[in-house]
Amino acid sequence: MAFKLPIKNNGLGYNNLLFIALVLAKMQMESSEFMGDNVKNFQY
Repeated sequence: MAFKLPIKNNGLGYNNLLFIALVLAKMQMESSEFMGDNVKNFQY
């Protein structure tokens, strides 16, 4: 069961994880524009 907390209750570690996830998603999104089809995406 999941419950929702206001964002102001997040700790610093959780906020850092969210930031890193957004940066990685942005890098992956932009990699195809700059590198074309030669980029290797490692997905598990």
